[in-house]
Amino acid sequence: MRKKEKEKIIDCVREFCRENEVVDEYVFLGSNPEDFASAILGVIDRPIVAVVYSYEKVIRCFMKLNNWSIEDAEEWYDYNVDGAFIGKHQPIIVRELIY
Repeated sequence: MRKKEKEKIIDCVREFCRENEVVDEYVFLGSNPEDFASAILGVIDRPIVAVVYSYEKVIRCFMKLNNWSIEDAEEWYDYNVDGAFIGKHQPIIVRELIY
């Protein structure tokens, strides 16, 4: 995904947050929203505002950012992301169904 596309996705999420009076710094995965922009599937607004990410794409982002194997990325995710609570607007990670 190109930088312009990532910026557009992030801007759309930030605008959605502003419209729903949510501080957007707490809705993204990671400290740099661009790192995981390609994994964003969308946003939800019920019962809370949250960004929805693809698990598979998040793992690929970890692999690319850190030059990790899939096993290393999944292990890091399981330990540092899956069980973490960062606030009520924390990102939602979904596994995509392929059928």
